[in-house]
Amino acid sequence: MFSGEHIAKLDSKGRIVFPAQLKRQMSEIELGNGFVVQRNKYAKSLTLHTKVNWDLINKDLLKKLNPAISAKHDEFIRLFNLGVEPIFFDGSFRIIIPKHFLKLIDASTEIALLGQANRIEIWSKEEYKKLNTTNNVDFENLTKELFGENPIFND
Repeated sequence: MFSGEHIAKLDSKGRIVFPAQLKRQMSEIELGNGFVVQRNKYAKSLTLHTKVNWDLINKDLLKKLNPAISAKHDEFIRLFNLGVEPIFFDGSFRIIIPKHFLKLIDASTEIALLGQANRIEIWSKEEYKKLNTTNNVDFENLTKELFGENPIFND
């Protein structure tokens, strides 16, 4: 489970030194298998999944969807996996974020990595600043909409 906010500098090749705090939150298996990067479908950001988690997500999807017998299921899986790319650590625990992904989020010299439970969001530093200063979401009403009037999170 990932948590924390981290700013990382991009070099000219699109590499970042992966934050040590996030690295410590990964198992040895996850470290060895790397990540999958995906364009966020709901925000101007990228989503970084460990390969282990990505495989679990797709396994769960295939329990609910059967692309062999349903065109809608096939289309959903295609769109969900569209543009996904694997990313691995180099010998210095850097990762390269493909330039076309950086262009999608308008990242230039710095990015923000945000731990979001089972994934990491990647934002341009500028967009992340805007998100933190202009977010007008009514969190109380959103919580009620998703969980009901009196949510209890620790059953």
